[in-house]
This record gives sequence, C-alpha cells and structure tokens, in this order.
Amino acid sequence: MDNKIDGIMKAMERALPRKRYVHTLGVAYLAASISMAYGKNYEKAMLAGLLHDCAKCLTDKERVSICKKNNIPMSELEKSNPFLLHAKVGAWLAKKQYGISDLDILNAIQNHTTGRPGMSLLE
Repeated sequence: MDNKIDGIMKAMERALPRKRYVHTLGVAYLAASISMAYGKNYEKAMLAGLLHDCAKCLTDKERVSICKKNNIPMSELEKSNPFLLHAKVGAWLAKKQYGISDLDILNAIQNHTTGRPGMSLLE
C-alpha cells in the first residue's frame, strides 16, 4: 500500500497547482492521524485525503462533461453549482485514473463536500 500512496502523492504533485497540493498533503496527513487515533486503517485515510480534490482544478464545464459522458447523476443543486461536482468526479477519477477500487475510499472522496446520511468513519 505504501507504493500506492507514494505513486498517488507524486501524481497529485504533478496534477495540482502548488497551493492545492500543499492543502491536499495537509488533508491526507490529518486524515491519517485521525484514523490512527481511532484505530482505523491510516493508509485508506491517506489515499482518500490525497485524492479528495483530484478533480477540484477541472473547470465546471469539464466536470459536467465527465458526469454526462459517464452517467454520473447530477442533482439540481449540483447542476446550478457545478463546483460541487468535484467530489463525484474526483471519486470517478480515483477509480478510473488512479486505480482505487475500495468503496470506502471512493465514498469518502465522493461525500467529502456534501456528506450523506450514514457516513462511515472514513467518510
């Protein structure tokens, strides 16, 4: 798992502007620290933190396009505020581009902006 974390960390450093990358590292380390305090899997938390904003720097048009092309549902709120789609598109990118298959990690990425009832501890 450490190789996966290292690879994702390097990919985010290349993909994100410096300020967003620094934020991403902070979120990843904080998520890992909190998960350790609760006796949970810090690696999953680290991956979710590293990827939580992987679609943040896409344009609204790009996020909407990805949703339409991949049948990702958009609520009326998301259609009128497409910046909110960065979480859903981020989960899609985490799966398709970065090889994440763990549903707990994908749900944590997808729900980090709006939340949902019955969220897991990782979410």
